[in-house]
Amino acid sequence: MTLNALSRKKIRKVDNDGVTWYRYDKEIRDYNIEEWEVTGKITFLVEGELNSYSTYVDEESRVEYALASSEGDEAITNDFFNDDEFYLTREEAEARIAELQSRDREIDNG
Repeated sequence: MTLNALSRKKIRKVDNDGVTWYRYDKEIRDYNIEEWEVTGKITFLVEGELNSYSTYVDEESRVEYALASSEGDEAITNDFFNDDEFYLTREEAEARIAELQSRDREIDNG
């Protein structure tokens, strides 16, 4: 998401009845889809008894995935399914963007 609040320009128009109207040249928020590729899988080998750390090092936290975006960014995640920033298909991402845009219109229009 890109926040355009400071970069957008206010356009002023006066209609035939003398009423002044304002609008902006772009939406306050822009959403875009960025593709990420899994570049590696990080696994941890747990040896010995962990005692009080056993809840910290559970089965899910033993595997993480290294990611690289088409923009050259890198990230690490261990859970694609419960992360609001990653979607496994383009359709899921587009549906989420439509949902966010609908919510934004409701907020902006009061």
